[in-house]
Amino acid sequence: MGISALGILFSVIAMVTMGLAVAMAKKPAQEIGVRRFVFWRQALTSTLLFITLVVSGQNWQFSTGYFALELVIAAASYIALISAYRSLTTGKIGVVAPIVSSSAIVTVLFSVAFLGESLNAAQAAAVGVTLLGIVLLSVDFSDFGKSDIFRISSGVPLALVACLVWGVTYALYKIPIAVLGPLLAAFAIEFGSFLPNVPANILTKTSFKFPGGKTTTQIIIIGILAAASTLFFNLGISVSGGEVALVAAITFSNPIVSSLYGLFVYKEKLNTRQWLALGLTVAGIIGISVF
Repeated sequence: MGISALGILFSVIAMVTMGLAVAMAKKPAQEIGVRRFVFWRQALTSTLLFITLVVSGQNWQFSTGYFALELVIAAASYIALISAYRSLTTGKIGVVAPIVSSSAIVTVLFSVAFLGESLNAAQAAAVGVTLLGIVLLSVDFSDFGKSDIFRISSGVPLALVACLVWGVTYALYKIPIAVLGPLLAAFAIEFGSFLPNVPANILTKTSFKFPGGKTTTQIIIIGILAAASTLFFNLGISVSGGEVALVAAITFSNPIVSSLYGLFVYKEKLNTRQWLALGLTVAGIIGISVF
């Protein structure tokens, strides 16, 4: 199992844009609320990808069945979106972002078990290293009974939910991408994630009011980054012949981007154990794609 140089390049672009989109989301999500933020993020991202689809001039094959399948898979990822952003608003970016991004582990294992991809011994070892990093990030061994892993306020449990849901959905995306192509599939992914926002916001009485001021600028930047991340993730899968496990492993190596952003912009401090855990997590995820 291997990945082309172009596939690596597209995956790295997806990694950087995803890392920045995740890191920048903390303040606007806190200011206007997670559900309202996700609604406008997805509305903007869907619109940008639809415009790109229309003006691209590329030939793409539309399949009602596969488009519907993509929408259903993407709708499930709404759970991950809400969980991930709630974890970011309550926990440290340098702690929760690596856990969310470790959905690459779930993607790899799911792809091996159900999608016919293979995992060699070195890649299995890399998965183990990543798991160790997640444990070190989440658990305070000096006081396990009161560890952050048990507190919703730490963001860790919600980050784990996002990790699991995204791990499965990102693995399944390869099925419709192979038929629809990367651009149409990218629009379907973001639009499908947008659709559940409407009934969810109505049921929870969440405001649909468009945010103003600096928050608007932040959401626009995040929307552009998120659209780019989804598109380049799909392009990576497309040019690599459907190697979703390796593309996801590189893309979800973005904690280093999010953590550095949190360190320099939000002035978050990580202790020695967390830095070690972050290093292990990132090294493990990268190792999955290298070996």
